[in-house]
Amino acid sequence: MRRARIWLLPCFGCLFGCCPGIAAAEPSSREAGGSYDARSYGALVDRLITSDPQDWCAFGSCPRPAPPEPSGGSAASSYEAYADKVVATDRNHERVGVSVYGWLGMQEFEKLADASTESPELCVRFLSEKKYTKHQRYLAMLSMYKLSIEQHVAFVRNLATLRDRALISPEELMEGLLPRFSDLVIEQYQNPKIQALLKEIEAQDDLPAEMKTTIRSFRSGQRFAWRRTSEFDRECTRWSEMRSISACVSLATQILRVYAVSWVTW
Repeated sequence: MRRARIWLLPCFGCLFGCCPGIAAAEPSSREAGGSYDARSYGALVDRLITSDPQDWCAFGSCPRPAPPEPSGGSAASSYEAYADKVVATDRNHERVGVSVYGWLGMQEFEKLADASTESPELCVRFLSEKKYTKHQRYLAMLSMYKLSIEQHVAFVRNLATLRDRALISPEELMEGLLPRFSDLVIEQYQNPKIQALLKEIEAQDDLPAEMKTTIRSFRSGQRFAWRRTSEFDRECTRWSEMRSISACVSLATQILRVYAVSWVTW
């Protein structure tokens, strides 16, 4: 009982007369001098202890909970935080050096990539605004390399919509379609969703011919074969460095199969 009273005292300061509702709740609890007598005070505290917490407000005024923040405000604050993160990360471009791959492993950039993966639509909105610099837009695009197949397809289709509205350039559309830091399109070129996406973007009327040729090389598997050929040259051309004959035979067979299909479909 003592602990309960100690806990209730700071929570219900209105017991000391600072809440107007007390008088109405316990009209007989004051003495003539205007203060609580011990018996009435104890009775009131006992009622607080034994009553349901939801009924405590009957003994005095209770603060009302703040109304929930509208979803639009939350979305706006999330976007502002994302945009600030892109701008802040861009300030570190001098630390990256000559190679764009210097971004990989940098803490600020990886946090940006994680935020982009969690909410790809933030990058789409960022690119739809013309107030950011070309390099900031490029950095936002670079950070989209951790997307899943489904996320990547949805992201690029949103970019195509921006392209239709002339909010991004053909080069930016290609950067989104073929992310610099991701092998997703190369390794998953046979996935029906990736194939459909490549066909859609290749059909864009305003893409230059060389961009369409590049897309076709990915869609046909030629880029996949080039990568496997590089692996074969690195691991299988020197007998002394060959790790597994069977693995090299399998790799060579895979390369020839992909080349055969690409030659037929090119």
